[in-house]
Amino acid sequence: MGQDNSRTAMELAEEYIKSKYEKVRLLHESDRAEVWLAADSTGSFVVIKYIKLANLPYSTLKTMGKSLWPEVIYCTEDEHNTIVVEEFINGESFEELLANRKHLTEARARELLLQLCDGLGMLHNKGIIHRDIKPSNLILQNVGGHDFARLIDYDAARTVKEEQKEDTRLLGTKGYAPPEQYGYGQTDQRSDIYSLGITFQEMMGPDYKGWLKAILQKCTEVDARSRYQTVKDLKNALLYHRRNKLLKVAGIAAVSLAVVLVIWTNWQHSHDEKIIPPAVEEIMEEVKEKVPLPSVEEKTPEAEKDKPESKESGSVQQENGPIPHENKPNTMENNKAVQEAATGAETGKNAVYAKYYFNGERQGAWTDRFETPRNDWGTFFTIPPNIWKNWSDTYPNDWEVRVTVDNRSNKHWENPHLSVWTTDGVGGESKDYYGNTLAPGESCVFVVPLNEFRLPVLHKERRRQEMHFQLYASGDQMLFGEKAEMDFELEK
Repeated sequence: MGQDNSRTAMELAEEYIKSKYEKVRLLHESDRAEVWLAADSTGSFVVIKYIKLANLPYSTLKTMGKSLWPEVIYCTEDEHNTIVVEEFINGESFEELLANRKHLTEARARELLLQLCDGLGMLHNKGIIHRDIKPSNLILQNVGGHDFARLIDYDAARTVKEEQKEDTRLLGTKGYAPPEQYGYGQTDQRSDIYSLGITFQEMMGPDYKGWLKAILQKCTEVDARSRYQTVKDLKNALLYHRRNKLLKVAGIAAVSLAVVLVIWTNWQHSHDEKIIPPAVEEIMEEVKEKVPLPSVEEKTPEAEKDKPESKESGSVQQENGPIPHENKPNTMENNKAVQEAATGAETGKNAVYAKYYFNGERQGAWTDRFETPRNDWGTFFTIPPNIWKNWSDTYPNDWEVRVTVDNRSNKHWENPHLSVWTTDGVGGESKDYYGNTLAPGESCVFVVPLNEFRLPVLHKERRRQEMHFQLYASGDQMLFGEKAEMDFELEK
């Protein structure tokens, strides 16, 4: 009786699909699945899948809406079969990119990997393991001039069962699936990390030797215990890829500095009058404070007023403002003149100072009061509706963030770059701005035009966006202003 009811359910499902959709062409056929491109009454395309497997995660995906995965419009299953109607994703697959020898740049690969980490994190939190990440299942979908990674084909996916020691179905694609997917244990999120690493190793090209290589190698370790254990760990490695090797040096420096400070404090207490520290309210006045929107009118930062003209940029500094946008280099402006303020005493402090300006207004100035780096600050901006509702999909052309960097140490600060990434809770993007090595006393300015970043996804409904800034370089200098966060909220 149960079998008859199940058969009836499948027949009813097929009858419903025929009434709603017209099959256009067969996309794929195998011994376990049949996949059709179909159209509804409005001419919009969908994908219809008849799968000879049960216990797939499509019902769960249907409740999760649309994200990294295609939107599941309809699904039903019995003990042996599953029928799914899902969103048709039109775009270029990684497989097509490889066929045309279009390898990814480092910056693009990092941005796509961050997107995939966010999406896979949502799947893994629901206990869903994809188990078939490969170039043909990753699609680049262009939305508003920006590429988003979409992961299709959940026919090999499974839901993690804690009591299970091995997978009951040994599915996946040879070359991309990890060892545990062939019966050596139960797959988990580390299995998807392995397949992701193999895929992006291919996408970077055979001659790639950049900083991503070590991260991808860790993803693809044979022993799952040696890989990143979660996609959050992988995401952190992508965001802070140069920071880890500096932590040991920073830790040693911090311990040494603490000992010096204790000795110095004891000496001061015995020789000087008691020093009254600033009030807590004064110290924290700018931390996560809701401040009025700064004027869009550009102002020259105090640190830049007396700088000589840069010979490299070939542009002339205006008397009443910064260099016009059309004369700005894409990444960074170098000022090779040694600043008069960089005295021998200052360069002996083994420190590099970064200061942030939004539309000419200094941000986080309170961090200047400390003798040790303060990198835990942020600023909150609210943008009235009468301003943002006139915008298109990006911030205004004349909005920018400038980061001035002064090397006050007595050593070279090598290979600096500024990494900027955004998030609005759904999606995000990232860009890197590279500079030249700074000799002792030299300074530079990173220029970040905000019109290079899109507003929050569906910004009329999802109005808050975080913008993170982080500086990286080789060297053991203390870095003041290593990290900063600016939050923008579009008011109702």
